[in-house]
Amino acid sequence: MACINRQAEIRDLVAYAHDRGVRVMPEFDTPGHSRSWFVGYPELASGPGPYKIDPEGPDSVTDPVQEGTYKFLDKFVDEMGKLFPDAYFHIGGDEVDGKHWDANSTIQAFIHAHGMKNNQDLQAYFNQRLQKILTKHRKLMIGWDEILHPELPKTIVIQSWRGQESLATAAKQGYSGLLSFGYYLD
Repeated sequence: MACINRQAEIRDLVAYAHDRGVRVMPEFDTPGHSRSWFVGYPELASGPGPYKIDPEGPDSVTDPVQEGTYKFLDKFVDEMGKLFPDAYFHIGGDEVDGKHWDANSTIQAFIHAHGMKNNQDLQAYFNQRLQKILTKHRKLMIGWDEILHPELPKTIVIQSWRGQESLATAAKQGYSGLLSFGYYLD
């Protein structure tokens, strides 16, 4: 019952904002900054748990090589898309700590088997898969400037928290962008 009430509260907030000309688009950060997800879904993590919401607990990043990750994300985007009807969906994508992918032998075997050069290529693979899920649910991807990779379609939006230079780099490659550096509210 509590979950239904929270969803109703979110819908009310989004409607209230919309009536005042404000768009509500939350950021669901993945594959990094996902520790809280792993408390309930430890099988999605790249590293061993147990996980706690506590910042002192073990850290990890989403495992991009298992199909279960994408099944979860498909259901997640479907549910969140109903709560947040904006055309855009912010995936985060910033500050992915590659040490967890480096330490996972299954992930390393996947990287080598698919001819990837580094963790940035693996993150681009993850973002490509996630972008297809977003498209299925009629959402447009927004992500922080770390997601910028030539393998991603030009329909994604790059949001820069690191400054004008990264935004200019994205624009030169044909991507739309948002500048948050200097205006970033946390």
